[in-house]
Amino acid sequence: MTGKSTVLLSLAMDRLSGAAAEALHRTGSAAMTSLDVVVLQDALLTAGVNDEMEKLILRHVEDACLALTDEALHPAGVAGLMDRHQGFGVAYVLSSPRRAGQARLPRTNAGHN
Repeated sequence: MTGKSTVLLSLAMDRLSGAAAEALHRTGSAAMTSLDVVVLQDALLTAGVNDEMEKLILRHVEDACLALTDEALHPAGVAGLMDRHQGFGVAYVLSSPRRAGQARLPRTNAGHN
């Protein structure tokens, strides 16, 4: 496998059983078949692994955005980070309701004419 699959595999190992668990153990090996891929796709969805991954990612993005509210950070630097990472859902996270009591960053177009 390529990329950062460690968390995904860990979640899957905790949740899958039977044929899906067997297919998971073949992941990345020459023994893995196209049927294994289909079995794993279905099992990951059914077991909620995809949803759990999305929740983990969103939580990390929220935590990163909250870190940007630190008053010690220069506003231009914060704006640059936000502009650079718009594709990661930063604008959505900053504009959506979050955990009670957390500050929200102002939206900015700093550096854009």
